[in-house]
Amino acid sequence: MDPQPSTLQEALANLLGNYNSLNPSTITILTKAPTPLEFHHFVSLNRPFVVRGGAADYPAVRKWNLDYLLEAMGQREIDVAVTPHGNADAVITCPDGLPRLVQPLETRQSFASFMHDLTTQSLTGKPSGPVKYAQSQNNNLPTSFSPLSPSLPLSIPFAHAGLLSPISPPSLSSDSQTHPLPDAVNIWLGSHLSTTALHRDPYENIFVQIRGRKTFVLVSSVATAWVGERWVGRGRWVRDESPKISPDVEGEGHGARGWRVVEEGGEVPVPRWDPEKDQEGEEKEGVLRVTVEEGDILYLPALWYHHVSQESGAEGFCCSVNYWYDMEFGGPFHSLCQFVRDVAGLAERGSNNGSEAREGRGD
Repeated sequence: MDPQPSTLQEALANLLGNYNSLNPSTITILTKAPTPLEFHHFVSLNRPFVVRGGAADYPAVRKWNLDYLLEAMGQREIDVAVTPHGNADAVITCPDGLPRLVQPLETRQSFASFMHDLTTQSLTGKPSGPVKYAQSQNNNLPTSFSPLSPSLPLSIPFAHAGLLSPISPPSLSSDSQTHPLPDAVNIWLGSHLSTTALHRDPYENIFVQIRGRKTFVLVSSVATAWVGERWVGRGRWVRDESPKISPDVEGEGHGARGWRVVEEGGEVPVPRWDPEKDQEGEEKEGVLRVTVEEGDILYLPALWYHHVSQESGAEGFCCSVNYWYDMEFGGPFHSLCQFVRDVAGLAERGSNNGSEAREGRGD
């Protein structure tokens, strides 16, 4: 039994230590899709898994080469996220010295033109010009990409049944009331030049890899204190035709010529820890790393932090589809996660205040 903690930091360290001692240090790998009951067990434990080849028979995995996508989508317009370095939704140090979570410039482009730009930049190996990524998280598969929607199931079968809601309104008997459909089904089209910074989402996430591969760094919500969340302002990339270089990308040592960040107001919590720059202590802290290949399915539990990098396939693009199911907000789980986040914030502020006080006393 751990000794009685004397500080918030010690209490949080005990929490993480206990969690890691009671849970596997590697992600669970399955060779076939779980039954709905097995999936429900993973959801109740809030633990991730990968099904190797779980989507190998999906028409999307079998058919979606570049020619097929171009024939299906043609000149249809889609939303495209554009950044100078491929770091959408990332923390950037701005010219005023303040960090901001900067979202991409959003534009519209024909699918054919977008895929030409994406694959040309990827296959030449020269990251010249801005980096483009189709990543609109607005249920885009059945809407903007509707010609491709029939190649995938409306809902992942084991999730559709495994997320059974025990309580349904008595006047409603529709299957969707007890077996929820996804809140959103999103397609992601990008290249090796794009990464997704560490963050978490309030969804049960079923992720299907179709072309290329993606590597996930996963951290349980129990480790909120370890990832070191801080509150930062919000901003957005915009084009700037002036010759100045603004701003510098934190840690990369080069600027974004022709770009600037505009402030959008408000603050959001973001992790300090960057798995691309600091891997020290990962094993101790229960960090999981897993690569999903074409045809694999990843279950990413609600509120798990995740960082994503990707590799293009043979035709110069990486393609994935994810299914977001609303997490269960009832019961203790969500409230406890918020409590851990609040305590971690208090511990961080207390530590900073203590340091300032010691410096003031000359200790």
